[in-house]
Amino acid sequence: MPDVTSPTMYIAIKQRWKRSLKGTGAALILSLSGCAELANIKRGAEDANKPAFAAETSRQLRQRYDHLATGLIAQGLLRTDAGSNSPRATPKALTELFNSLAFYDEYEPSSGFQPAQATPTALSKWQRPVKINLHFGPSLSPETRVKDTQFLSDYATQLSDITRHPIELTTELGNFHVVVVDEVHRMNMVQNLRKKDVLVPPNIQQVIQRMPADIHCMVLTFSARHSPHIHEQALAVIRAEHPPMLKKACFHEEIAQGLGLHNDNPAAHPSIFNDDDEFAFLTNQDALLLRVLYDPRLPAGIELQEAQPLLKQLIIEHNAPSR
Repeated sequence: MPDVTSPTMYIAIKQRWKRSLKGTGAALILSLSGCAELANIKRGAEDANKPAFAAETSRQLRQRYDHLATGLIAQGLLRTDAGSNSPRATPKALTELFNSLAFYDEYEPSSGFQPAQATPTALSKWQRPVKINLHFGPSLSPETRVKDTQFLSDYATQLSDITRHPIELTTELGNFHVVVVDEVHRMNMVQNLRKKDVLVPPNIQQVIQRMPADIHCMVLTFSARHSPHIHEQALAVIRAEHPPMLKKACFHEEIAQGLGLHNDNPAAHPSIFNDDDEFAFLTNQDALLLRVLYDPRLPAGIELQEAQPLLKQLIIEHNAPSR
C-alpha cells in the first residue's frame, strides 16, 4: 500500500452561495436571507462540537439548501442536459480551459483552505484503478442510501467509459472514499472511517472539522511523498443536508475534480467546473477534458509548457466530430 501518511494534499470545493445573487429579485432576497442564516452559524462556530449547536446548524443548512435548490431550478439552472445545444468550443479555447483546470490548483496543496497562487503545477491524475467506497452518516434513511448508491454506481460507470480508466463503486476497501454526513456526525467522521480500516492521513481531522458552512462539498486527494503527482487516495465530503439535486451535483463535481481537474474557472462553459450553477451534471465538454486528461500519452507529472504540443494534438483528436 502506498505511503500517504505525509502526503501531498489537493483540495477542491463547491460553494453555491454566490450564484443566486446574480438572478432575479426574488432570488436576491432568498440569497440575502441565506447569508443572514450563514452569519448566525459562523458566529457560533466555537460551539460547533456541541450536539445541540450541531443539530441546529444542520437544521438551518437543510432549510437553506432546500430554498437554494428551489430558486436555482426556478431560474433554469442545475441543468442535467450535458450542454448538448451549446456551440462547440475551438481547440484553442479547449486547450486554455484544460490548462486552467488541470495545471492550476483551487487551494494550496497541504495548506487547508488557503487559496492557491496563480502559478502552474505539474499534471496530477490516478494510475491505479479508482475504487470508490460510499459511506453514510447515521442520519441517512435506508431509502436514501439505496438511491445514492445506485446513482453513484451509474456515475462511476460513466466516468470509466469517458476516461477509459478503471473506475467503479465497490463494497471492498477502496481508495476514493465518498462520505455523506450531516453536521451532527461530521466531527466524528474521520474516527469512523479509521474504524473501517480507511487510510486517513493524520492532518485530515482538522481540515474536516474546519469545513466552513458556506462550502457545500469538497474533495481531498492525496499523493505519496515519492510521487506527488500520482493520486493514491481521495476523500469527498458531501453534506447530508442537501436536497437530492444539490447532492447529485456535488457527487458529479467532486468526484470529477478528484480525478485530476482540481481547479474551477468562471469562463468554463458549458461546464460544472465553475461556480455559476448552470449545470448540475457533467457536460459533454467536461467529459472531453476528462478523456484528454486520461489519455495515456499525457503522463502524470508533465509540466504546463512541456505538455502544450501534445495537448493541442490530443484536444484536436478527441474533439473531432463523430461520423
